[in-house]
Amino acid sequence: MSFLANLWQKIAGRKSAGESQATAQPGLTTDAGQALWIYVECENCGEHIKVMLRKTSEIQRRDGVEREGGPGEFYVRKTIIGSKCYKPIEAEIEFDRRYRVIQSRVKNGKLIPKAEYKEQ
Repeated sequence: MSFLANLWQKIAGRKSAGESQATAQPGLTTDAGQALWIYVECENCGEHIKVMLRKTSEIQRRDGVEREGGPGEFYVRKTIIGSKCYKPIEAEIEFDRRYRVIQSRVKNGKLIPKAEYKEQ
């Protein structure tokens, strides 16, 4: 691919033929304008935790050398502590440009869809 065509794809935000297309996992976030809500279940006590992520300060855009750090356009690393057992839940989440989850790694818990979330 020519230099200009490759540059245009990067500017337009398109993936080149050799890059993998990550698939969005629906239902794991709720968009609230300047924030996203995610839902986490603690593996230790089963508590469901609703977590707000601010798009302007907590969620980071991948650019420059960070671009190769993961499949997402945006990412967040967050430590979450519930109110029952206080065991820290470490979440690393990758988002596409529409803030949909495309990959997640959650230690001591798991992301759950909003439909499964039960306020406690």
